[in-house]
Amino acid sequence: MNWQKVKRNYSDFRIGLPIIAPLLAISNFVLLAYNFTDLKDMMPIEIFGIIFATGFVSLMVLMGKVFRKKQQSTDFDLQFERARKHAMIYRIILEAQLRSFLSTDKQAIEIQETIDYLKSIESGTV
Repeated sequence: MNWQKVKRNYSDFRIGLPIIAPLLAISNFVLLAYNFTDLKDMMPIEIFGIIFATGFVSLMVLMGKVFRKKQQSTDFDLQFERARKHAMIYRIILEAQLRSFLSTDKQAIEIQETIDYLKSIESGTV
């Protein structure tokens, strides 16, 4: 048996599953909601499916926009504050910038404040 091919197929399966799983879950929910309520007496499943899909997609887009605007920037900030190596690299670059003759006084103050922040990330005190 070719284990590399099995591993590759398993990896492809793991990548493909999150793409198809929501579609299966939505179709399962539509069928259950339609069959176990009185909706089947009021409208055909085709109409119910279209109405549900339109409402569901609209709701997910709205929730995605809210998440992107409110939570995602916070997540990125927290992730950056845990990346000590990245903070060290940025600090070294900024220290080189601070020593250069291209920095104005205002820039030097901002760079020094950022360096102090990056040092606190490196030490784990943020």
